[in-house]
Amino acid sequence: AWAMQFLVPLICLTVGGVVGYLTLRRRAFGLFALVALGLVAGILWCIVEAESHTGWDALAYGIMVMLFLGPGLLGQFIGGGIGLYRGRKSGQRSGP
Repeated sequence: AWAMQFLVPLICLTVGGVVGYLTLRRRAFGLFALVALGLVAGILWCIVEAESHTGWDALAYGIMVMLFLGPGLLGQFIGGGIGLYRGRKSGQRSGP
């Protein structure tokens, strides 16, 4: 049970962070936006589906958002911020 609560979101956060880091480090803004929009679309789809179901069926969609999609999106933006910062930092020149 602890793996589902802690390990799975951590893995999704890490995978999202790596994707965000690699895309923005290489300045692939279009790919970054495409992945982010895909995750947001998945979250919105889960919310709409959860509204149309009741009981345990609706709970499954909420769990999918909290354990998979939400941490993935958060990780993508954190990793993307780090990749953008490191990409700009490495592009700076020191001295004349």
